Amino acid sequence: MTIMGTCHFVSRQHAIKYYRSYEFSDDMRQAIPKDVDLKIGEGLIRIGKPTLRKGERLLVIDNGCRYAVESDS
Repeated sequence: MTIMGTCHFVSRQHAIKYYRSYEFSDDMRQAIPKDVDLKIGEGLIRIGKPTLRKGERLLVIDNGCRYAVESDS
């Protein structure tokens, strides 16, 4: 069984929550929503479920913030 994390987040707010969980200074924490928006615009972060292939299963990881894909291979 293989589990692979994705760049897909449940929502924009969940992406912000995910990045805020890192140890940053207060100044950097305030910049996170803008950084998330930039990453969304650049396609580095995606909002919503990823497309699954046959035999894959969707998981939610990182305290309910991010999607992962599980497969038997």
